[in-house]
Amino acid sequence: MKCFRIPSSKSISNRLLIIRYLADANPCLIENLSEADDTIIMQELIESIENKDGRVLFAKNAGTVSRFIISLASVTEGSYIIDGEQRLRERPVSPLIESLRQLGRNI
Repeated sequence: MKCFRIPSSKSISNRLLIIRYLADANPCLIENLSEADDTIIMQELIESIENKDGRVLFAKNAGTVSRFIISLASVTEGSYIIDGEQRLRERPVSPLIESLRQLGRNI
C-alpha cells in the first residue's frame, strides 16, 4: 500500500479522496487530510457510494463537493440523487450536467 502525506488543504484532500476511490485496485493511505467540513462531507459521501448504503447523497452546502460527487456518481454503477441545502440547490450545475451528458453519461 502506498502512503501519501499531503498539505492539510481541503482542495487537495477532496481531489485525493476522489482519486483514491477511482484507483480502488491500488489502495493508499492519505495522511494529514483536511479537517474542513467539505472534506468530512466528501469522505461521508464516498463511503456511502462505496458501501452502497445510500442512493441519496446529501452534500449540505458544499458546492465543490456536490460537483465532484455528481461527476463521480456519473461513472459509478447505480442511480443516485444528489441533494443539498436550499442555498446549494440555487447554485448553477447545468453546465456540468450538460458536459457529462455530452460525454455519454445518463443524468
